[in-house]
Amino acid sequence: MDVRDEGGELIGTVCVVPAKEGGGREVVLMYRSGGTRSFGDIAALIRELERRGAPFEARKRVVSFIAERLTAERRPG
Repeated sequence: MDVRDEGGELIGTVCVVPAKEGGGREVVLMYRSGGTRSFGDIAALIRELERRGAPFEARKRVVSFIAERLTAERRPG
């Protein structure tokens, strides 16, 4: 999911991917400017997006996106 700042500039893309170990999931932010960062704590991701200028509505969409991805993997079938 792409995340943009208040001015519409792309901050980066948030992804939910399989973790290397433990069979869980990992939340990753790939910055447009280069580099990636893994977040084990969703609150830390939200603080980072806020620091980078993502508006409240964009941060809410990111939380919903992550929740959707994490609950989808738990549904049978």
